[in-house]
Amino acid sequence: MLQALLVYLAVVLCFFVHYFFGNILTDRPLIVGTIVGLVLGDIKTGIILGGTFELIFLGITNAGGVVPANTALGTSCGVALAILSNLDASEALTIAVPVALLGSQLITLMYTLRAAMNPYIDKLIEKNEQRKIGVFIFVQAIVSYLIIFFPVFLVVAYGIEPVQAIIAAIPTFVTGGLSVASGMLAAVGFGMLLNLVWSKSLAVYFFVGYTLSAYFNIPVLGVAICGLLYSIILYISRNKKSSTLVMASGKEDLFND
Repeated sequence: MLQALLVYLAVVLCFFVHYFFGNILTDRPLIVGTIVGLVLGDIKTGIILGGTFELIFLGITNAGGVVPANTALGTSCGVALAILSNLDASEALTIAVPVALLGSQLITLMYTLRAAMNPYIDKLIEKNEQRKIGVFIFVQAIVSYLIIFFPVFLVVAYGIEPVQAIIAAIPTFVTGGLSVASGMLAAVGFGMLLNLVWSKSLAVYFFVGYTLSAYFNIPVLGVAICGLLYSIILYISRNKKSSTLVMASGKEDLFND
């Protein structure tokens, strides 16, 4: 039970440090796996499995407001059970993936509940009570992380069965609703990004990228490469144009003398 509590608090700390110190990636599988291995007395297995899960979860990010699988939760549960039950990497992965997906549902649920507290924060802002705002956000985050990562405690203390029972007990309409909410968050996130950078001069590039993706079936990476190549061409052409202007102005000054 003490090991379960230590692993639980260590993973919560990793997640907290990541978000409150400027996204320094302490929630990544390599870091979380190493910390869990250190707490359970088998840092070698923690590093190996953390590196393995890092390769598997490498492309999972929350760009544009997307709520991805919670890799920290999945990694901590997979590594902990692998160390305590002598599982290999493939067996640990079968545990890590579904638990990580459960974590994304928990994060979406917590974001939804925390949004209900925004009116209280608005009142504190109107009163300019900065200290209370800081304390409230700090406590709110800690409580959220303790709830999100509670499955780690259950897995280390009682095995994977309680978590599997929780997943099975969640009604379909709840998981379906959370999945839809996750998809909406992605759309809202990209909409907010567009709102920040949108201008008439840049709009054409957005529609070019959309056309390449939607009608020519070019993947996102291909669209990004096209954008990069066009940026290089534009940069070179503008440099040549500016060099020509400088040379022309130099000749004019020479004749004026």
